[in-house]
Amino acid sequence: MKSIYIEEKIHSSLKLLASLEKKSLAEIVEEFLSLSVRKRLSDLPVELLERLSLEGGSLDFLLDKKEDVYSHQDGLEIK
Repeated sequence: MKSIYIEEKIHSSLKLLASLEKKSLAEIVEEFLSLSVRKRLSDLPVELLERLSLEGGSLDFLLDKKEDVYSHQDGLEIK
């Protein structure tokens, strides 16, 4: 686990929020960071998101032959 350092005022606010939501401080910080990262990623250009998806390994499961569940015989012909 890595340590991060934040201002005392922010730390106090996060502790208060954790207390009000009956969660640990770590849970509150993790939720906050996760939301922040998602928001920043949603603001990225499409080309960068594509690159992150391809190079980040999130689509590697599609290379597994077990994922080939459809064939050319499935579905209707598109005219």
